[in-house]
Formats: sequence, C-alpha cells, structure tokens
Amino acid sequence: MANFLAAAERAARVENVDYMNMAVPLESIESFFKPSPVNVWRDQPSVRKVVDFIASNIASIPLHLYDRTDDGRERVRDSDLARLLHSPSMAREENAYLFWKRVLIDWLIYDRAAVHIDPLEMKLRRIPPASWVQSIDDVYGTIKTIKVVNERGQYVTRDIDEFLILSGYSIPGVAGFSPMETLSAILTDSDDALKFRRMMWQRQATHTGVVEREQAWDSLEARKNFLEGLRAFDAKSERSGGSMLLDEGMKWKDRKPSFTPRDLDDIEARRLTDIEVASLFHIAPEMVGARQGNYSNMEAFRQSLYRDNLGPYIDGWEQAVAPLVDVFGEPGQYIEAFLDAKLRGSFEEQAKTFQTSVGAPVMTRNEARAKMNLPDVPGGDDLVTPLNVLIGGQASPQDSGTQNERAKPVQVKAPAPVESWEYTPEIGQATSLVLAKTFERQSKAVLPVIGKATETVGGFPEWWDGLRWNRELADDLYKIAVQYSPEIGRAQTEALGVDPSEYVPELTYAYLKQVSRSRAALINAKTVEALQFALAEGVAPADVFKEAIDVRSVVAGAAFAAFVASWTAKEVGQQILGGQGWKQWHVTSGNPRDSHAAMDGETVPYGARFSNGQSWPGDSSAGVDETAGCMCGVSIGRGPQ
Repeated sequence: MANFLAAAERAARVENVDYMNMAVPLESIESFFKPSPVNVWRDQPSVRKVVDFIASNIASIPLHLYDRTDDGRERVRDSDLARLLHSPSMAREENAYLFWKRVLIDWLIYDRAAVHIDPLEMKLRRIPPASWVQSIDDVYGTIKTIKVVNERGQYVTRDIDEFLILSGYSIPGVAGFSPMETLSAILTDSDDALKFRRMMWQRQATHTGVVEREQAWDSLEARKNFLEGLRAFDAKSERSGGSMLLDEGMKWKDRKPSFTPRDLDDIEARRLTDIEVASLFHIAPEMVGARQGNYSNMEAFRQSLYRDNLGPYIDGWEQAVAPLVDVFGEPGQYIEAFLDAKLRGSFEEQAKTFQTSVGAPVMTRNEARAKMNLPDVPGGDDLVTPLNVLIGGQASPQDSGTQNERAKPVQVKAPAPVESWEYTPEIGQATSLVLAKTFERQSKAVLPVIGKATETVGGFPEWWDGLRWNRELADDLYKIAVQYSPEIGRAQTEALGVDPSEYVPELTYAYLKQVSRSRAALINAKTVEALQFALAEGVAPADVFKEAIDVRSVVAGAAFAAFVASWTAKEVGQQILGGQGWKQWHVTSGNPRDSHAAMDGETVPYGARFSNGQSWPGDSSAGVDETAGCMCGVSIGRGPQ
C-alpha cells in the first residue's frame, strides 16, 4: 500500500506547480481505503432515494435570465447566456436537466461540486469531484486556485474564476465534508443488519410443512420414491408451485416459519434508515415516502417542498451559477430559478385567482381553444369583457350588479383590406444594393482565377467558393427580411384595426432564415450558370458580373421585396385573422407571366390556394417557374370582399 501511494503522489506531480496531497483521492484510490461517496450512493437505497429526489426536483426547475428595468424586470430570451442556460452541457446528448442533476448529486454526496466554464464554446463541463481539489491560499481559507486532474493523471493548477464551485463546510473551509461520512455509522449498521437477516433467511429451514403417516412405510423403497417425488416441489424444481397429491394414510401439517420479516423488524429497519438519511439532508421523511403523509392539500405540499425543504438548496444553486452573468451576461442581468413552474396550481386554480384579482377575464376565446387543441375562430382574439365590469365594475366578472347598465357595446368599423405591394419599393432598393455589392465582391474573387482552375470542389467549380457565397448572401438577405418584415406586419395589423403589438414577428424568423438561404442559393446558382456559359461561348466573364450588377440586382431585389411583403401579409392573416377572411392576387409589374396576368384580381378564401397552386405570390411550393422574378402582390381582408 505504501508503494502504491508513493507512485500515486509521483504521478500527480506537475513541473513548476506546488504539489498538494489529494483532499479527495481519485475513485481508483478511494476504494483502497473505504467506500467512496459515489459507491455509497450506488449501493445504499436510502441514500440514492433521498439524493435523487432532491437533485431531480431541483434540476427540473428551469433557470431564467432577467434584465432589470426601471419599471421592474424583463426576461432575456435571445442572448448567449440565455442559450447557455437552455443547453449548458458540452455533451450534446446531455440536456440541461441531466447536466444539473449530475452536478447536484456531486454536491449532495461529496459536499462539493465543480463546473468548468468554457468561454469559447460558451458551454459548461462537469468536473467529477474525485478529479479536483481546492488550494488554500492563506490562513483565512481564501481560495484562488484549484487543481484538476488532466488526461495523464496529473494535477494542473487552474484559476478559480474558470469554475462554478458548490462547496459545503469543513474546518479548513476548503473541500466540504461528505455527508456520506456522517452517515457511515448508520449505513454500516444498516448494511450489517441486512447481511445478518439475509444469512438467517438462507440458513433457516426452507420447508413450510410436514407430511404425517398413520402407519410406518411398507418398505424403504417406497419411502425413497416418495421423497424423490416430494423434492420435485422444492423451489426452482420442475413442479415448484404445483399441487401435491398424497397417498392414502398421509396428512399434510403446516409448519410456521421460525421467523418472518415482521419478527425481524426488516421493514421497520429500512424505514428508519430512510428517515435518518432524509433528516440529514433536511428533507421531511413524508416527501420520500419514509413516513405516511397527507397529500390532500397539493398547494400546501408544493409550498412545503420547494420553499421549506428544497429552498436552501435552490438558493445555493442560484448563487453558484450567478458568476455566469459576469462571463456571458451584461450589467443589470441576473439568473433566477423559475419556481413558478413548480408552484403554480392547476389551470382551474390559476383562472379563478387571476379572474378575481384583476376583475376581468384574462384569456381570449382563441387562447382557450388552443389549450383544447381546437382551431381559432373569427373574432376570437378579442378579449370579451362583461358589461358589468367595464367601468367601476365589481371585483370579479362573476359578480352581478346594476351599476353599469348604461354601458353600450362599441361599434367597430370594418377595416380596409391590406395591400402588400405598398411596402415593396424600399425593400427592393435595399435588396438591390446588397446584391450589387455581393456581385462586386464575387467578381474581385473570381475573375483573377476563373481561367486557371478547372477542377470541381464540393460540387462547385474550383474558382467558385459556393459555401462562402451562399452563406454571406443568405445572411445579408436575412438581415433585410427581419428588418422590414416586422415593420410591415405591424403596419398591416394596425390597418386591420388591431393593436400592432398583437403581431409577433419572432414567430417568422425561422422561416425567413430558411427562405433567405434558398433564395441566396438560387441567385448564386444563376451566376455560376452564366459564368460557365460565358466560358463555353467565349464571352468575357467580366460582362456577366457587369450585367448582374446593373440588371440582375434590380430584378432580383424587386422579386425578393415582393416576396417579403406578400408573405408577411399572409402571416398577418394567419396571426391576426386566425386564417379566416379572404385574399386577392394582384399584378404589379408591367411584364407579368401570362398565367399571373390571367389571375389579376382573383379572390379566394384565406386558407385556399390560388388557381396556380400558390398560397401567396412567391410561394416556393409552386417551383421556380412560378416564383423566379415574380413581383406580384396580395391583399387580405375580413368580412365581405
């Protein structure tokens, strides 16, 4: 053993780093001395039951990022830190729940846990407790560095700011003190008692009855045959559990076992161990089923669980992750465990409470229908307010009274239809400028090498960096789309007589990004095709880029603008009109396709397709022949057309 420890110390030495004896040895070394905390968690049902209960319930609470504002706070959803909280682990297969559960289990069984912060990947990595130690930097227990075991089994010194640390109390104030050591006497006694009971069960007589005869056996052979037949009914024998037929003159007499689980207090011993372990972790035994509890009041149960029992652990968890704001966040931001996800009551309880507190309904008809997986209905996005609570009403819409009898319904004028082409000129100019700059960059990169390279790379000619050009143009088109589409959507929503804030542009971003990628690929494919044709026909490639800058940028820009405006109008119809109403095709260019010219003024229900199979101008489902260069528009409306 001495030689083994000496070898372990030599392996842990790192050049120019002060060596420090391992406060918590590696698991391979732990087993030489005593059961490690992780082995106790693995082998002791009581420990695992309580530890998993705490870790699972806390890890299932989402962490939210908030920004302090003058009038309160606002949740931050789209930032590097918000995305890290949603998916923190370096391991792709490890979701947030599993990651934090493992970290919390480390904390609970070792009284210490460490998480490495990777600022480049913007991810977190759990460091097993047996692989790191903290270093005391002064007599006051100040910790500035920790030592982590690398791939070669050596300790390397790292700055404490690179880690999130959860550490309990110990006399030096460094590494915590594992609760498994505190429980060792109780758990050892429980384990010894379990082994003793197991030996008694194994060594006691296994038969539960005797066969009595009125007379002695006629012969030894008959007795031998009977005993062989009797053994066939033993446990794991061929007739185990079957019915036994006795010969004439025989009688079965039950024999009570020498002891039962009740006699050995087997069940009570396990229950007491559960209670001891739960009490050490400050969890009410009723929470883990160690004692009978009354769950008749679930609201009180939730409050007790997440405030009285798990509250201190949740506070420690929140404070441990707070340094992430300094690394990835911004001033004024903070992280909070979203306890409302656990404490809020049922839908009926919430509806009753909110309705009484605000004095009016808090949900529209379509919102209620969505909870029942039913489609929206026309006019269902308006909040219905009972007349008796419009002005100076009572505390709840369920109340009755006559104080508001004079209230009259508000007459709303039918809104004018929304016309998408009103918004295309500015988008077209911005898109044309972006396309012209793209063609200029491409010409500078392609013209010097187009005559020299002949091989194909990744499906593109060697002189054409397809991945780069598709990525850059897609990013530029997406920026234009998300700049103008929300403005158009809010303006069209207001034109329908609805509050512009009812339009949610965030729902459109994923689709706009996808369309920007496909449009960029089509535009670049057209450029490559023109360059290859020029090379084959002996035309100067520079003329291809000149034509692209002067002409194609304008035409393609106008087509992209028409698409953004038309699709946004379609999205407004979906979000605001609930897919109801009508839509009408309009030709806005002087040289439309014959099929589009014939459709000018064609009106269909909002959810239907036009006669060419498209849902709106620019709908890619109809193919390139119907969408390339299309500058048609669409108008939408509700009520009679």
